Amino acid sequence: MIRIFISFFLLFGINLLTAQVPVSSPWDHHELELRDSVQFPIKYPTTFTRERDMFNYNPRFVSQKITFKPNNTPVMRFGLHGDIGTHKTPYGGKVITKENYIQYLGENGQWHVTTSHIKYLKKFLGLKKTEELRIFSGERISDMVEFDDRGYAYTLVETSMNSKKHTYLLFSKDAMKTWQVLELPKHSTFRLESDVFHNDRQKPPVILMKSKQQGLCLFNPELSKKGRLKLGNLIRLAQEP
Repeated sequence: MIRIFISFFLLFGINLLTAQVPVSSPWDHHELELRDSVQFPIKYPTTFTRERDMFNYNPRFVSQKITFKPNNTPVMRFGLHGDIGTHKTPYGGKVITKENYIQYLGENGQWHVTTSHIKYLKKFLGLKKTEELRIFSGERISDMVEFDDRGYAYTLVETSMNSKKHTYLLFSKDAMKTWQVLELPKHSTFRLESDVFHNDRQKPPVILMKSKQQGLCLFNPELSKKGRLKLGNLIRLAQEP
């Protein structure tokens, strides 16, 4: 029995344990972020001079649109120029990338990165290793990770595959380790409700949809008794003129 247990652990246990270990961010240099003192008021010597250059500011993370978990730890999702760990410039506008990352600050004060959302989306789509999934990224799309009061995560992923565009809602209730994937209606654009002070965070965020066929609509997602996310009924707000 002992030998069987050891064999089982070696085959499966190690993988289970390592799957739970956060991956350190390749952009976290573990050094001081601000090397020079800052004096106010700030005076800019030339046009387009950045504060980062003026004060020798080198953040331990990739600067991008930010959201916060209920415990106020920051989370950012983005696509980048180049390979992971090389360039530090997120895409502006709206472009297609092959990779997409979520970076977040861990309880130990170190930055971590995950691509679990893309892994589970590819699994949902049944993609083969040779098939390519292209992901839209940039400042002009709704790609932030939103959270409710329980710490459950929600994010929209807009993709292009075989010259066709699709948008998916991803939902995680285990700190972004695993994700449930829901396909949203085709030929539409979407925006996920952002967290502000007066929002009701006891419920999943509302999804705003705009399409030529349906006009301006809302989805009000809800959780089932088994903890699965459902889109809920489509609520039409306005028709396209």
